[in-house]
Amino acid sequence: MIYLMKVRVKYKKGKNWFTSVVEIVSHRDEPKELERYKPTSNTLKEAVIDRKSKAFTDRDNFLVLEILTKHPISRSFYYMESV
Repeated sequence: MIYLMKVRVKYKKGKNWFTSVVEIVSHRDEPKELERYKPTSNTLKEAVIDRKSKAFTDRDNFLVLEILTKHPISRSFYYMESV
């Protein structure tokens, strides 16, 4: 399934950590999956950190904490699923 999700992320700007809620469409199910796969992680990171900043390229300044809401919006085109 493809989901519309609201995700709580934690990111570092300067020396301080901040949290924010970001909306994303993805077929990933778990917070660790969202964080582990680079294209998905970059989409989430781009919502809170400017892509041109040095902080965007750092690996240790961004965490996906939890999925707040997850609504199915479509069946996945890439995986055979039985629903």
